[in-house]
Amino acid sequence: PAKGKLMLRNKAQRYKATGFMARPSKAVTAGATALTLRTLKSANKMPDNFCYTPSELTMTRDQKSCGCCWAVSSTSMIADRVLVASNYKIRCALSAVQFMECSNYGEGVSPVGCEGNDPFTALQTLKSKPIYLQAEPAYPRKDYTLTTSANDCSAGSTGGAEPTEFAVTASDAFMVTKEIPEDASEEEKAALIKENVENMKQSIFNEGPLVVVFAVPDDFQDYDGNTIYQAPEGFDPAKSDAWHAVECVGWGKDEATGQSYWVCRNSWGEKWPVVHKKCNGMGFFY
Repeated sequence: PAKGKLMLRNKAQRYKATGFMARPSKAVTAGATALTLRTLKSANKMPDNFCYTPSELTMTRDQKSCGCCWAVSSTSMIADRVLVASNYKIRCALSAVQFMECSNYGEGVSPVGCEGNDPFTALQTLKSKPIYLQAEPAYPRKDYTLTTSANDCSAGSTGGAEPTEFAVTASDAFMVTKEIPEDASEEEKAALIKENVENMKQSIFNEGPLVVVFAVPDDFQDYDGNTIYQAPEGFDPAKSDAWHAVECVGWGKDEATGQSYWVCRNSWGEKWPVVHKKCNGMGFFY
């Protein structure tokens, strides 16, 4: 594969599953473009195990050959939060094409949709532009290219299709984790990690799934669907050029080992991974 374009596969299908072409710029989460930090405080102690089941989420989607995990995961996350907030009465599919067409793009990112973007910058678009229900044909189309400039985008654009009557808007986009300074002591890092984990759990439990990003090791494409995935020894996320955006839909704790883990949902369709286990769904990994 070309440098910076890790190809991940599902059986015979090859995936551009990065969503990021390089490590996210610090300008994304700092300075004038920073998202609001939102902290939830609840009297309820979070359980050791919690995750949304497939019936409590919208459908698992497939980004196919387009490096648009950021758009698919973001629109799925928003639709899932609508579902949770409506007590599972409003189930909709939001237009990932329109989100690609109309989103702001991160610093240094080429605004061509399938070549990646950071969801932190893209989600800020919601404060000024709604996301319409999915109206486009089978998506994403192979070798998809934007039909509209992101800087000159009508609110109803759905990649060339007629806009639907209904749309979703948001008053704000926010982060639920604090950045951990590189020069922080081990004690400070541990305290921040603990705080971030608790705030993520509170947000997921009370409001719905989150979009999260991670550096993708080469062997992730072969995830077996049963184990708690861990990056291979020696893998350095700071040096990775392949980043992937997914939904975080819950968490768990292995009874035998005591190891804690996140439950995430990928954007590679309903046949990945091949094997599923308890508290699972199509596209889930741990």
